[in-house]
Amino acid sequence: AVLSRSPDLLVISRSSSSRYECQPPDLKQVGRELGVRYAVEGSVRRAQDRVRITAQLIDATTDVHVWSESYERDLSPANVFDIQSDIARQISNALQVQLRDWESQRQIANPTAWDLYMRARYLFLRASNPERLLESRRLLERVIELDPGYAAAHGVLAVTYARQYRYSPQRDTELLDRAETYARRSVALDPQSAPAHLCMAVVLQIQGKHTDAIREVGRAIELNPSFDFAHTALGMSQMRLGRLGEAKRSFDSVQQLNPRFPAPSFWGARGTLHYLEGEIEQAVELWERARTMASLIGPDRIMLSRTYESAGRHEDARAIVQEMLSAQPEMTAERGVEILARFWNEEWIPEDLEAQLRSAGLP
Repeated sequence: AVLSRSPDLLVISRSSSSRYECQPPDLKQVGRELGVRYAVEGSVRRAQDRVRITAQLIDATTDVHVWSESYERDLSPANVFDIQSDIARQISNALQVQLRDWESQRQIANPTAWDLYMRARYLFLRASNPERLLESRRLLERVIELDPGYAAAHGVLAVTYARQYRYSPQRDTELLDRAETYARRSVALDPQSAPAHLCMAVVLQIQGKHTDAIREVGRAIELNPSFDFAHTALGMSQMRLGRLGEAKRSFDSVQQLNPRFPAPSFWGARGTLHYLEGEIEQAVELWERARTMASLIGPDRIMLSRTYESAGRHEDARAIVQEMLSAQPEMTAERGVEILARFWNEEWIPEDLEAQLRSAGLP
């Protein structure tokens, strides 16, 4: 986030590196795949109350080390942010670019809260089922008990409630009320936090307030221009308002920042954009990609089953229906229409949707 504030740098989103976590990366290959000139590598080693952080800047085209440094400190969240700032400034010096002034993150008062938050955030970003979402929420609630002023925890907690509301069979407005309360508290606690504004935007989107959501997500992008999730949310609201050309540009920005974006919501939304533009084959390809990344029943599975059934691909349609019934045995064709209506504008929903879902095997 610090480096992304420089007007001289395009910083690829950090989530784009997740696919390289379990294998030694070939940095030249990484550079080609992500379209980057430089890569930052690092490691963190912790022994009780001491932490050692190493970082190095590497030219991905030549595999030459440009800069490296090690930091060993007493374990403290405040020290972690100091080191983060120091690393960013040394990298900027190595690249000979100028960083804009920025306001440091609020120093976290409780190291345990910081550890729990990182665990909760990891679970949340990989929450492909309701159980993981609830597990993330329990950790976030514990974080707030330990550190009530931790803005990021309030923001992510808001989105867990918003996501539960969107996917639950009943429209429990209390869930959405809680989501809004936590999101507004997050922004109030840290108005300079890009994630806080994004979380507020997500809640506004689910409330159907897309103009307000664009305002919030625009502030998030102003604070962190490389925030791929924010560009995704921007494109979703632009699409819901019928501004398809703007949505396409926002989605293009996401893929520039993060060519291997890990969130199924992005690929599902981009598939929807293709569908609205009449590009059905491209839509199906991206909906399939989203389908393989999450077990939650969303627009991708509903529209895939409908599209396959209407095209005479009955076995493919029935396979998706079985996935939906396994995840939610009480799933029905009528319920499928209701779920899609939470994500799509009414005029986008095919008139034959319920009939095709029944034909594919949903009761």
